[in-house]
Amino acid sequence: MSNSKFDQTLNSKGHSGKMIFDHKKRTLSVIVQKDNRDSQSQITDPKQLSGGERSFATISMLISLGECIESPFRVMDEFDVFMDAV
Repeated sequence: MSNSKFDQTLNSKGHSGKMIFDHKKRTLSVIVQKDNRDSQSQITDPKQLSGGERSFATISMLISLGECIESPFRVMDEFDVFMDAV
């Protein structure tokens, strides 16, 4: 469910993507395709995205994960504070 909501949110800006959870290895892989009509624009390393693209992908992921959690409200404060290298 979260994967389809992630892709749906990214589609609002002409992107597409998917999240791959590996529960055994305890890893999460995020794949973002900057142009959903061009398979060559697929990016598997979020560090290759620009700051705005990375922020949009992150908020899309948080929205999709929030859809899976049954909560009457969500609060996010500076969700991208640690995304840029210092």
